[in-house]
Amino acid sequence: MKLNIPKHIIEHEVLDIPSNADLKEIGTKAEILATTATLGKFAYATDTFEFYMGDGSVWNKVPFKLIPESATPNMGYLPSEGDNIGFSPTYVSNKTLTNIKIGYSSSNLGTGSLRITTAGNLEVYLNDVWNKIVMNFVFLEDSDNNYTFEHQPIGFTSYIEVMSGNSINNLGLNGLPIVQQYRVDMGAYPSRNVLGGRSF
Repeated sequence: MKLNIPKHIIEHEVLDIPSNADLKEIGTKAEILATTATLGKFAYATDTFEFYMGDGSVWNKVPFKLIPESATPNMGYLPSEGDNIGFSPTYVSNKTLTNIKIGYSSSNLGTGSLRITTAGNLEVYLNDVWNKIVMNFVFLEDSDNNYTFEHQPIGFTSYIEVMSGNSINNLGLNGLPIVQQYRVDMGAYPSRNVLGGRSF
């Protein structure tokens, strides 16, 4: 069948799409991709419910999702499928975002806003103020139900227990921490720290 599609509705930066484009139910997606992608031709995949447009060399999938429409659709600012497809002018929901960047802004969108400051700090907007998100800290519980608060200082490759300054899992051959009070022994047999001539 024919679809009369006005040019002011369908525009493309590269292709000059004819005003009368062919819509042909070819069949499965594999069958579509095996045919010639004639310039301006549309095809419908009956197994994946997808539409494709030919550019003269390859088939390009039209990026939209089929949404069941109600007999009494929402005629407001956004059509009723706005919530179903998971985005609107003010929100994005149930989407996977990849290769994105958080920038700096002096304003906020309310509680939960994120930004990277010019000083390189990651901040979240909570309780009407911007709060720094502390990085490289972990709070852990071990098998003995003991808790440790650890962080990874700049220049260190392992985590250090905050209160003692000792490495937790990085131990010498004698069982003592390689890092003690943020001081690192050079050998595989670290010695105990000494205070006032006595060991502890």
